[in-house]
Amino acid sequence: MRRTNPWTSRSLPKKNVLGRSSVPAQCGVRNRLPCARPALRHWRLAARLLKSSVVRRPNRCANPPRDPVPRRPCGVQCRGRLSSNPCKGRQPMRLVVTGGGTGGHVYPALEVALGAQRREWNVQYFGSIRGQEGDACQRVGLRFTAFASEPVYSLKTFRGLRALVRLYQASLQAGKALRREGAEAVFATGGYSSAPVLQAAQRLGIPTVLHEQNAVPGRTQQLMSKRAAAVCTVFAEAESHFPGARVVRTGMPVRKALRDSAQGRLFEEGISHSAPVVLVMGGSQGSAALNDVALTCAARMARSEVQWIHVTGPKHYEETLASSNKLAIKSDYSVRPYLQEDDLAAALFSCAVCVSRAGAGTLAELAAFRKPSILVPFPSAFGDHQTRNASEFVEMGAAELIPQSELTPAGLEVRILKWLSDADAARHAREALAQWDRPDATELVLDEIQRAVTA
Repeated sequence: MRRTNPWTSRSLPKKNVLGRSSVPAQCGVRNRLPCARPALRHWRLAARLLKSSVVRRPNRCANPPRDPVPRRPCGVQCRGRLSSNPCKGRQPMRLVVTGGGTGGHVYPALEVALGAQRREWNVQYFGSIRGQEGDACQRVGLRFTAFASEPVYSLKTFRGLRALVRLYQASLQAGKALRREGAEAVFATGGYSSAPVLQAAQRLGIPTVLHEQNAVPGRTQQLMSKRAAAVCTVFAEAESHFPGARVVRTGMPVRKALRDSAQGRLFEEGISHSAPVVLVMGGSQGSAALNDVALTCAARMARSEVQWIHVTGPKHYEETLASSNKLAIKSDYSVRPYLQEDDLAAALFSCAVCVSRAGAGTLAELAAFRKPSILVPFPSAFGDHQTRNASEFVEMGAAELIPQSELTPAGLEVRILKWLSDADAARHAREALAQWDRPDATELVLDEIQRAVTA
């Protein structure tokens, strides 16, 4: 019985006595055992060769544009004059902003994103599921894309290995999202949520602009600065940590709503302004050590000498409020878990001196309101960057530094009274802060982003 191909009705090659195929070796098919079905493999090879010889044309309708205006692909430069709207008459620039985990990374990135929207750019925020950036974007109505990234603490633990795997997965997802959005530039303020986005952007050849808020940069910024178009800094010391990179001191982008309220109303909840006001802030997360010392210091000082606005942080509010009631600190002592923008502006405008941590965002806000300060750096900060931040303010005469290990109620009282009694020192601090502050920091950062795209 003749063996035929069921598809073409043609005869298949005969088998020899040993059960091996009689197809010549020149056809590219080796002799095989009967179980290998040599004739079928031969026809598959022919079909594969025929398929490879067909020249396929790209399907132009496979991915139709979502809007009638043609997009510029990733990496295509938008050449034009350096103006507030460089793409006027053309499609707006597509910018991706990333950075987060804590408020120190989120708020500068958010302010730059809002500034880009004022320039009529197309802006989207890429961040982490577990960070603060998602809620912040929702409050201002900014488009947000989240990835399952987390900080890599140590590769010697299961948690560190899991974070590394998620970082790799987030980088792949970020690359797809960047291509889908047609991103022309990526702006990053650091933090673990920005690492996968920066890695994907630099792999795709998209220009990246970094912003380092602290005097000592984080790991992400140091690693990604080598291939970045520019690195924007706040403190002078940070420039030495980016060898070979284009470093520009732009200052800290402080929230526009906060700057607009710099000469606003007084803080009136719980205080009468019959005496100088001291503002105590422990950062976005609060500080238990700072709360305890401030309470004891307030109990030591006479109420006629000073009044207090104490921002405890949400986690420490109930405990601090209960302690203030036990110490009979009731009048002219306002305890708040946190302050919204309007209340924060009123508190900064009302106070004569501020006791706080030394995060970059807090120092920039103090400079915007020209307030002298007593700084207690967070001792566990990466690279002890808060101490380095505070040192620059101390050197220019705008602050005094107290290490947390040396913080006592008596020492804090002495420094508060010193700022309140020395008018010349307070005036010098205000002048130094006015020179250090960059009110146009947001616009300077946006100019660097535009320059990176048009270069």
